[in-house]
Amino acid sequence: MESGDSRAAPLQLLLDSFVAIAAERHVDAILEQAVDFARLSTQARYGAGAVVWDGEVSQYVQRGLSAAQLEALPKPAAGAGVIGALLEGKSPIRVERMQADSRLADALDTRVPMAAFLGIPMFAEQRVLGALYLAKAPGEGVFTEHDELFMEALARQAATAIAASRALDQRDEEISERKRTDVFVQLLQVIAMAANSAKTLEEALAFAIDEVCTRVGWPVGHVYLYDEGRDALVPTNIWHLDNPERFATFRRVTQKTVVPSGLGLTGRVHLTGKPAWIYDMQVEPGQPRALSGEGIGVRGAFGFPVAIGPDVVAVLEFFSPDPADPDDELLDLMGNVGTQLGRVVERIRAQDAQRQHATDLERANAELQALNELKSDFLATVSHELLTPLTPILGFAALLTRQWQGLSDEQRLQFALEIETKARSLATLIDEVLIMARLEGRTVHARQQRVGLHDVVERAARHFPGYEVSVLIDVPDDLDVLADREHLQRIVSIYIDNALKYGRAPVRVASMVAAGGVELRVCDDGDGVPEDFVPYLFEKFSQASTGSTRTATGLGLGLSVARGLAGLQAGDVWYERVTDGGACFAVRIAKAGPLTLDS
Repeated sequence: MESGDSRAAPLQLLLDSFVAIAAERHVDAILEQAVDFARLSTQARYGAGAVVWDGEVSQYVQRGLSAAQLEALPKPAAGAGVIGALLEGKSPIRVERMQADSRLADALDTRVPMAAFLGIPMFAEQRVLGALYLAKAPGEGVFTEHDELFMEALARQAATAIAASRALDQRDEEISERKRTDVFVQLLQVIAMAANSAKTLEEALAFAIDEVCTRVGWPVGHVYLYDEGRDALVPTNIWHLDNPERFATFRRVTQKTVVPSGLGLTGRVHLTGKPAWIYDMQVEPGQPRALSGEGIGVRGAFGFPVAIGPDVVAVLEFFSPDPADPDDELLDLMGNVGTQLGRVVERIRAQDAQRQHATDLERANAELQALNELKSDFLATVSHELLTPLTPILGFAALLTRQWQGLSDEQRLQFALEIETKARSLATLIDEVLIMARLEGRTVHARQQRVGLHDVVERAARHFPGYEVSVLIDVPDDLDVLADREHLQRIVSIYIDNALKYGRAPVRVASMVAAGGVELRVCDDGDGVPEDFVPYLFEKFSQASTGSTRTATGLGLGLSVARGLAGLQAGDVWYERVTDGGACFAVRIAKAGPLTLDS
């Protein structure tokens, strides 16, 4: 029977282990304490502990093996050997002879004699964090149930301490990241303020160099300016040096070095227009500085451009006396800093240009005023024309969504048709703006082919309600022309729409074969076009009445679009005043030749 003292000794040892493990902050130290106390309690020759994180062994501690013996054993892995067996089973393994257990065979080596084995997985909140395991040499006895209980308690305490250490590490990382983010935000803020207030580019660059070095912790900063005449970057006297004496050689070498675009860090930043990083200038090839990175006292380096659009006007470079791992987040920040500094150049250039052209701007004031009035009138027209169909669309849509159950099927259909009609009107307005933009951008191309003119006219007329009465078509069914079907149909639609808006129905559409091809006329019985407005009919945004005097809707783009589309297929458009009142708009297109077997 065990005495009180003999029972108290293991308990005291367990308590001591708890205190020692709880006092440790780092995972490696926790593992070392757990393995040492496990060996001490069980008299085991060999002991090891492993922590698994994201499927890999992140920390590993072993005791009792020589360096040669450790090299002889398989490398610890989360899914193999002893660790794999413990993690897969998620329960203790206690055997008298490892050779007799297939799960442990991979861990054996003749150069490391082992017999008895005891392994315990470590859990924290039902998550397996790793394992502790012990082994004895042949003849050193076996592990008892008491040893297993001691190890289980020790593993639980170690797992709790490891989980706490991980949580503290994560908290520290979050705090550090928040502090870093705060530094970055503050840096952007102060540089943005300086960019807005700096009177010269040099003043803004000097401020930026000092702020970046001070806040980010890099001891050396310098500015290269691009010389367009030499097509190279030239050094400036804009520097930040934490220790001028230490970096005196580097400064002297830099002041003598003109950097061609594309060469070294600075040249690469200029050529690509993007920030760049060098881990170690000592081993980086192609550096234009006369000495090696070590000889000039700098090793890690990064740089970023100051650009206006695609033009890089300056490169800011920063250096560290030690190699530095790339920091993508810092490079992104420096890209934003470069953008802020680029605005200084834009502002200064704008100010210079404003002073240089002040006289010209004054002389052009009258023209600008006229253009401004035209713009205002056009914007007012566009706003009105877009809102005219949009307002009823929204109104009818609201009625349908809010009073659906209270409406009859006939009312629902009526409202849906109204929405469709107004939406088509809105689409036509937007389409006119888009097609005009494409015409001006020369991205519209005609695909001429043989088309039936009567079919084109009828398809265009169908878009207008009651066209059977309001549009009279006098075009032979067998008259073919060479034209882009879609473009010609759009021209006819524009003519009919104008005739219905500004004239009086019925609108007459008639064709005539002439020497120059086929002429198609769309005529109405209205008042015609005012004589003083005729020269401007086919100009963009032209309208006989504008503002509050307008009598019809539209953007004034239709006839201009018609002229552009006709020109794409070598056609022509014009206006004819009818002697007895009304207006005629005509288009001339090529007549298709007679049909042959080949055609």
